[in-house]
Amino acid sequence: MRRAVLAGLFVAGLAEGEALAQSFQTVGTGLHWGRFNVYPSVTMNYGYDSNIFYSSNDIDTSTGIISSREFQLQPRILFDLPMGDSWVRWAFAPMFRNYSTDAYTPTKPWSNNFDLDGHLRLGPRFYTTFRDRFVFGTEELQNVDPGGEVVFGDVPFRNHSPSVEVGCNLGARQGASVVWNYNSVQFQTDDAGFYNYRGHGLQARYNYKVSDVTNTYVYAGDDTTQQERFIPVADTIDVETQSAGVGLNQVINRSVTTSFTAGYQAITYTGGSVSNYRGAVLAGNATWLLSDVTRLSFLVRRQPYSSFYLNNNYYLNRAVGVNLMHQAGASWYWRAGGGFENNTYSDPLECGVGCPSEGVIRRDRAWRLEGGVGGQATRTVRWFVGYNVQSRSSNILQADADGFGDPFAYNVNRLFLRIEVGWL
Repeated sequence: MRRAVLAGLFVAGLAEGEALAQSFQTVGTGLHWGRFNVYPSVTMNYGYDSNIFYSSNDIDTSTGIISSREFQLQPRILFDLPMGDSWVRWAFAPMFRNYSTDAYTPTKPWSNNFDLDGHLRLGPRFYTTFRDRFVFGTEELQNVDPGGEVVFGDVPFRNHSPSVEVGCNLGARQGASVVWNYNSVQFQTDDAGFYNYRGHGLQARYNYKVSDVTNTYVYAGDDTTQQERFIPVADTIDVETQSAGVGLNQVINRSVTTSFTAGYQAITYTGGSVSNYRGAVLAGNATWLLSDVTRLSFLVRRQPYSSFYLNNNYYLNRAVGVNLMHQAGASWYWRAGGGFENNTYSDPLECGVGCPSEGVIRRDRAWRLEGGVGGQATRTVRWFVGYNVQSRSSNILQADADGFGDPFAYNVNRLFLRIEVGWL
């Protein structure tokens, strides 16, 4: 019983903001509608944000640092269709945002998130696994830039990222599969400092099943992406990524509890600056049940991402993070965590004679700390009170009225209350 309660509270503790629309984790059986299990819910967040634009605290700006109270409302409905060893799930989760400050009104207060997930057995040997995500968003920039180079945006965009795996079991433990993926990001305007891109890729895998829930694989793949950049001048950049490596997935009750990949990537840019990436990549996250009442999760990443920053093709993101959650009572828990990220860019800055950062390669460092207390009031009502702080700095200098400062440095403090009602 304690494991079941902890699992439910753990899902609630990790699901924050936009992450709610991205997670298919569920607790319980939901509501029954024919052959479907239906999970309706609504999440309300109310809090205070000390720096909603992530503005630099090291240089003078016309608006200064804007703080505000923020209200978020996110209804969600998830349909789950189990079919023996197969399943299909679909979720829709719009989000409404409202700020108390008069200095900012969102261009579009509503964002929309669609998710599709499924696994189908095709006879005794063949199977297909598919996943699709569609986002109409503005501030959900993690979909566009997972490495966190850009931190705030108000330009509406569309992001579509489906993937399909088709595989064949060659025996009790061995198998082979092919994975196709597509990713498209289209912004509504051309002068936002972003760029549009679309691309697709293929990956071949040799799979080996270690246990019923753990699968390892060796992979090799090729991806092509075309970027449509608008500043400083209109330009099209072709990006080809070749990769190879090993991976591991652990799936329990259809939820990925452990994933790990390590390999080598060669990224070639045609039409941009001269720098290409050649090097190791690493991505891993895992959750351990240390005891009946304590869970530990961690994240580690070393991954290059294409840059929106001028004069750079890419930046290398290195990140580590850890979260600890402990069930302290029959229906409440506490959690604490933190993380560190480092971004190193590909090319020296070209900003002209007299610029203090001329010829400097940009490097960013960021860290975060968070913690909170939550619980389950009833079977369908959960609550969480949390606090987090984020900070970033770089080695770039920009002139202002008082001399020079770091235009990318910021500090953000948030205090929030979350209430979840429904079947999650």
